[in-house]
Amino acid sequence: MNEFDIEALQTELQQKSPRIILKKALALFDNIAISFSGAEDVVLIDMALTMKKDIRVFCLDTGRFTS
Repeated sequence: MNEFDIEALQTELQQKSPRIILKKALALFDNIAISFSGAEDVVLIDMALTMKKDIRVFCLDTGRFTS
């Protein structure tokens, strides 16, 4: 992983859209995955797949969906 200034990155992305933030994360990190824990995450996964076809997705089972 490359070193970067987290405060500068935070300032740069503070008012940016989720798409721009995701694009930046994909540019900064070679090994990235998205955690799926509910319906709201589907939008993020869809966005990521348009940018990187081989993005890894995993389910984070918090027990929330069990009966």
